Amino acid sequence: MTPGSAYVLMHHWIGQVDGHFGAWGWVEDGMGGVSEAMRWGGARGGAEIRTAARAARIVVGTAGRAIGVELEDGSVHQAAQVVSSAHPKTTYLDLVGREHLPSDVMHDVERIRTRSGSVKVNVALSGLPAFPAWDQEGTVHAGLTAISPSMEYLERAFDDAKYGKPSQHPYAELVFPTARPARRAARRPAST
Repeated sequence: MTPGSAYVLMHHWIGQVDGHFGAWGWVEDGMGGVSEAMRWGGARGGAEIRTAARAARIVVGTAGRAIGVELEDGSVHQAAQVVSSAHPKTTYLDLVGREHLPSDVMHDVERIRTRSGSVKVNVALSGLPAFPAWDQEGTVHAGLTAISPSMEYLERAFDDAKYGKPSQHPYAELVFPTARPARRAARRPAST
C-alpha cells in the first residue's frame, strides 16, 4: 500500500525471455550451473581453477595496479588482471587495502549501502516436495510459487521490516531451479 511499491509488480511484467513478455529465465542445472559455466569458460581460456583457496589480499604493485592474489596459505598467484566477486567493501577495503586507494575512492566505497529486507535461503532436498493442496500434477515445480494470501498480509509482512524487525509472517517465494532438465552436459564437452 506504500506509494511506489507497485514497482515490484511492474518489474515482474516488463521483462522478457526469448520473446515471452513477463517471463523469467532460470539457470540450467540450478544456481550451480552458473559456477559450472564460469569454471568451464575459465578452463577453456587457460585459467587455473583453485577451490577451497581463500584469498587473504589482492597484491598491489608499485604502480598501484593489482598484480596478483595472496592466498591464506601464503602462496602468491600473479595475474595480469584480478577480478573479485566479493562485496565491493570487502574487495576494496579489506583485500586491496585502504593504503592503496585514493581518498575519494575510499569515501565512495564506504558510502555503498546494501541493506535489504530480503533473505535468500538455498535448501538441498532429497526430492521435490509434495503440495497436497495443489491440484495440477507436476506443474507446481515448474515456476515460482509465492506465499502472499492477500494485500493486507503483504502490508503486515512489510510493516515488520519497516520497523527493523524480521517479519512474523513473511512474503515468500519458492523456486525449484534444479527441477528443470539438465541439457548443458549433452552440449558441452567435459574439460580436463
